[in-house]
Amino acid sequence: MLDSISDYCYPECLFTSPKFYQLNADKCDKIHIIKTQDLAIVIGLVDNKAYAPFSAPFTFLTSRKVNLKYSSYEAFFNQVKKDKELYGYTSLKITLPPDFYFSDMHAKIRCCLAASGFNPLYRDINSHFNLSDFEIESLSNTAKKTIRASGKHNHEIFCAKNDDEKKLVYDIIRRNRLSKGYPLRMTWEQVKKTVDNVARANFFYVKTNEKYSASAIIFDITDDISQVVYWGAVDEGETCKVMYFLPFELVKIYKSRGKKILDIGPCSEGGIVSQGLNDFKQMIGCINSVKETWEI
Repeated sequence: MLDSISDYCYPECLFTSPKFYQLNADKCDKIHIIKTQDLAIVIGLVDNKAYAPFSAPFTFLTSRKVNLKYSSYEAFFNQVKKDKELYGYTSLKITLPPDFYFSDMHAKIRCCLAASGFNPLYRDINSHFNLSDFEIESLSNTAKKTIRASGKHNHEIFCAKNDDEKKLVYDIIRRNRLSKGYPLRMTWEQVKKTVDNVARANFFYVKTNEKYSASAIIFDITDDISQVVYWGAVDEGETCKVMYFLPFELVKIYKSRGKKILDIGPCSEGGIVSQGLNDFKQMIGCINSVKETWEI
């Protein structure tokens, strides 16, 4: 079935690739493709409710060519409504990426969603670094003071080279999530399966005073954008303020690789904002943007 959208390949994005959908097909009861001559979207059905995405932070329409007219998007969402009625979905929920992904398409899609009877279900705050103009000197005095305090410790960052080191990276994140009561939705086996089969990824870990202190797992989402899928520090690392070292090292690394944006991910879930998390990301220089979920 997914072969039928192989030529709907613009824009290129990890989360909308046929291989990614196929890898995660077991996360829903059934996969269904809604498409017109120009545009397509893949949805997952669970208990007769339709979700796009069904196993990713967001999804997007894919097209057969660039620079489509508004009428192509209008025709597509008319088809969405027809398919919903034809197949009897009780609801269809679509989560879009933050608008620094594919902004031209993004604007047309949002207008068509509203015109087609979709309603905004909730809005989440997403954070990112703009790598082209980020400067530590522009941060607040409080942030720079904390960075100086972090610099009193001997932090070193490493890129994992084998599966054992990558598992170590995951385990540091797992410990961080457990200590804070945060969910960890991907098992190590799922992470490994994803990076072995579909995702270009890097695993980083930090040693502080010769002890493992923090780590990050980062996927390349597009040619220009990489995303921090997970990051975090263990208690010893937080004591040494390692999270005022790790983000800036990642900024240097990904800027040197020619990336334009490092997506740090959401500060909220289901529209409920974690103020502490948002304050931290703002303090280290992240830019806020909106990630919308719509439903019909």
